[in-house]
Amino acid sequence: GHLVVDAKQNDSGTPWPVVVTELPTLGSGAVASVEAAGDDLWVTGAEVFRPRHLGAHLVLSAADGQELGTYAVSQLDAAGRVRLGGAQLELGGDVALASTWRGEYRFDSVALLNGAGLTATDPIVGPSVVFEGETEVAGTISATDVVVKAGATLRPAPGFNALRFDVSGTLTIE
Repeated sequence: GHLVVDAKQNDSGTPWPVVVTELPTLGSGAVASVEAAGDDLWVTGAEVFRPRHLGAHLVLSAADGQELGTYAVSQLDAAGRVRLGGAQLELGGDVALASTWRGEYRFDSVALLNGAGLTATDPIVGPSVVFEGETEVAGTISATDVVVKAGATLRPAPGFNALRFDVSGTLTIE
């Protein structure tokens, strides 16, 4: 999906002061058990998963730290397990290697407009991120392409001392 965070403008046509939207913490933890469900996989964590995990992604890793794959959370059951779409089909016999998980946000695009800010303790991954206006950035922005619009001002959010970008494609500063 597409994430658009827009601070809009006040009645005089000037942007509001920087407003930072905080995404809920997804966290990370141990995998207690896995259970195949057709092409999907039910994952039970050492602690129960919460509604905030729905629609996010989990990165499953083996005990040696090797990433096994990243999967969308498609369902949460009453026991606090999450269903990962396509994980069983992709992992097959390697599913038993899953020992840890970590949450991550994935979007087709992220646009921060009119001075809107965005912060998350978990990675935000997407193919394109657009910054417009005055924006505070917390953590690392990972994207294929990043565009900083003309007149945009980027600065680290309070508590952070640097801007960090992991850009595999093009960084455009207009």
